Amino acid sequence: MPSGPRGTRPGRPRGWRRRCGRPRAYAPAAVRSWRHPSTGTDCSDPLAQRRRPAIRASREPRREAVEEIVVADRRPASRLARTRAGTPRRTADPLRASRGPGRAGRASPGGHDRACHFLHVRSANPDAVPLILTHGWPGSIVEYLDLIEPLTGDFHLVIPSLPGYGFSGPTRGRGWNRYTTAKAWNELMSRLGYERFGVVGNDAGSMVGPEQGRLAPERVIGVHVTQLFSFPSRDPAEFQDLSAVDQRALAKLQWFYENKMSFNILQSQQPQTLAFALADSPAGLLAWLAQLFGENLDPDFVLANVAVYWFTRTAASSMRFYYEEAHATDRPQTPTTTPIGLAMFYGDFESIRRFADRDHANIVQWHAYGYPPLATEDPAGNPPLATEDPAGNAPLATEDPAGNPPLATEDPDSAALTTEDPADNAARATEDPAGDAASEPVNSNDAAGHYAAHEATEVLAADIRAFFNTLS
Repeated sequence: MPSGPRGTRPGRPRGWRRRCGRPRAYAPAAVRSWRHPSTGTDCSDPLAQRRRPAIRASREPRREAVEEIVVADRRPASRLARTRAGTPRRTADPLRASRGPGRAGRASPGGHDRACHFLHVRSANPDAVPLILTHGWPGSIVEYLDLIEPLTGDFHLVIPSLPGYGFSGPTRGRGWNRYTTAKAWNELMSRLGYERFGVVGNDAGSMVGPEQGRLAPERVIGVHVTQLFSFPSRDPAEFQDLSAVDQRALAKLQWFYENKMSFNILQSQQPQTLAFALADSPAGLLAWLAQLFGENLDPDFVLANVAVYWFTRTAASSMRFYYEEAHATDRPQTPTTTPIGLAMFYGDFESIRRFADRDHANIVQWHAYGYPPLATEDPAGNPPLATEDPAGNAPLATEDPAGNPPLATEDPDSAALTTEDPADNAARATEDPAGDAASEPVNSNDAAGHYAAHEATEVLAADIRAFFNTLS
């Protein structure tokens, strides 16, 4: 059998390896003119082959240039959409187009390892107060899209994606917890030109917000949250003389620990064990996230949030936030002093005032929406089951402070307390069909008021406005 030149197989022309990007000085004429199909590089020139790494590197814009685009707001939106290090076109443009003056951008606040995505919506009101709104897990910036329109009349809005979540992309380094995020958010507001601003948070955002105030009390006007995650210590005295409201909250906390806490334990201890499975299966990711979305949220809202995690490949890095939070060191031991306002909604985590006052020294507003009334007397002769804070603070209101219809209304036909909205949409009864008092903790797979920005938008917006109006 005839053999080809040394180093080639029979029948193969000299220089056939050129097609694999390996230049040979003896390449035939047909191969010399070959160009790379993706880059268009003339591969017949050995020097061109050496230049290829530099060509690839040049596609990534310098980080300083990207920060100038997104933080100083100096470049057109189309330029931002075309930058690889910025928000991709398919994710930034629809949000920007649907929200008028809003902009989507990325920045690397505080010199950390990852750029962070955020929405920036400026108000037409020259006296508007800047607000930064932070979501949690398994939510995303989708939580706050409905809240943009009601708030932009009075506030400039900055809505970032948490590090490792959604459009911020996966985190590569360690240490992203509430404390580092709070530092990064304060730096982000500085770069946007906001030296004084308010903070709004839900879920993880309710933990990040108070830390922002702790780090910069002279800059943070106030912190409005939908949960205050303050838990009992080992001191038995903390449980003495608890009001009926606090006892109900403890019962709900106990139920959640016994029925729903597995996600928290696993993500705080072994997030990477689950990460590979969730990164490989959209159905698995939907199932894992849906355990905290519940059964009564509209499907579009659920799928939009899950899609953000799936298409940005951040299921794993978002879970690591729990691990970093559980392994954080140098936790502050003193209470926060920035003014705090709470608006909690029935079915969500129910904050306990006694424990919250221990961790936060300046709670100026405490509102609860949609909670069923408690009996005014205990059959055993115990003290009355109060619906107000024993310390004389703001009552657990069931109405919107701005005078809007209450979130909780009563059905005159069945006397069932419902969370029916003023538009007469489908209601969800919080009382059983037998007509028993709705004083037991929620024990169904329902997210209830956890996504109040989506489910009770006007009520939450009015509460936020009322809180910051008292501080101005």
